Amino acid sequence: MQTKAEERRRLQNEVVFVSALRSSIEEREPEIEAVKTKLGALATVWAAIAADSQALLEKLEAATDSESLALFKLRVKTAEEMYRKLQTALEAYKDIVADDSGPVKKAAIASKGIIASSKV
Repeated sequence: MQTKAEERRRLQNEVVFVSALRSSIEEREPEIEAVKTKLGALATVWAAIAADSQALLEKLEAATDSESLALFKLRVKTAEEMYRKLQTALEAYKDIVADDSGPVKKAAIASKGIIASSKV
C-alpha cells in the first residue's frame, strides 16, 4: 500500500508526463493537419477511380454490338491516358512527401507541369 506522499509523487509524475505529451501533440498540430489534408485528397482520388471503374464495368456489360464495343474501347483508351498522367502526378507527389525539402521541391515539380499547383 502506498503512502499519501508516494501517491502524491506518482500523481505529480503523471501530470508532468501528460503535460509533456499534450505539449508535444500541440507542437505537431500543423503536421497532423497537413497529413489529414493529404489523406483527404487521396481519398478523393480513390473515389474518382472507383467511380470510373464502375462506369467502365457498366459500359462493358452494356456493349452488345460492335459499335458499342468500339465506343467502349475508345473510352478505355481515354481513361488509360488519363490514368497514366495521374500515375505520373502521384509518383511526383510521393517524392514530395518522402522528401523533407517541401515547398522548394513542390515548386520545382509544379514548374515542370507535372502538377498544376504547389499546394499538395
